[in-house]
Amino acid sequence: MAAATSSDRTARHLSTYVCPLCSPLHKNSDMAATDAACSAPAPALLEDFDAIVAALTPYAESDERVLVAIAGPPGVGKSTLAAALEEALPGAMAVGMDGFHLHNDVLDARGWRSVKGAPKTFDVDGLASTLTRLATAGPDSPPVVLPTFDRAADVSLAGAIVVPPPPQPSLIIVEGNYLIADDELAGPGWSDVARNFTASLYVDAQREILVDALLQRWRTYGLDEQAAEARALSNDIPNGDLVARSKANATWMIHRDAVSHAVKHDATALDDAALDAGG
Repeated sequence: MAAATSSDRTARHLSTYVCPLCSPLHKNSDMAATDAACSAPAPALLEDFDAIVAALTPYAESDERVLVAIAGPPGVGKSTLAAALEEALPGAMAVGMDGFHLHNDVLDARGWRSVKGAPKTFDVDGLASTLTRLATAGPDSPPVVLPTFDRAADVSLAGAIVVPPPPQPSLIIVEGNYLIADDELAGPGWSDVARNFTASLYVDAQREILVDALLQRWRTYGLDEQAAEARALSNDIPNGDLVARSKANATWMIHRDAVSHAVKHDATALDDAALDAGG
């Protein structure tokens, strides 16, 4: 029997796309067709980058601190979008959740390294409490210090981001995979994360686009084809399927190609080395 090729393995993953908004028995390789068949309520669809800016401008101009989440599967371009919004919106600051990854030594001790990026591989309680400090900060509050994630080294870096108290920045844009998930979907602690957000945006993409982007990401980081496929298809895509089940919790949704055109990046550029583990 001939060995499965890369295209064979990718095709199997595409053929079992599970609609995030309905029964797990409802499968279809065409995301648009599947979602169209759903009866579940959907987030409001934004057409382009300018529409996101318009939606977020009142928060950026607010006298009070507001947190807005950008969620979506790995490889969809959350980090790039958050950075573009920070640049476009005076009064906004973008941060990511991936600095709250557990250290690789901890993951190894628990046998979780192979599923790094799954909900249980984050310090969810630390993330929730930090977001609450950001959301409830007043003018006399101390700065909030956050970690960031070094993708090349595959480790979190403590004390890398300092967020001053309000009034500026008034809008904190937080990007990450599971930000609008809940305890039932992602496990204990994630509802405490989600309740810190006044609004949220879900970045959507067809499954085949995500697979291509993730394969390219891991090739860029020096993985050979087999290792890139293992990382993308055995870990990132299953994590993305879980993230997709939180889509209905979002305030708004935008498709990846609309974001790509708006921020003047092609589809590949949204997955460059600047993206963190949840980008």
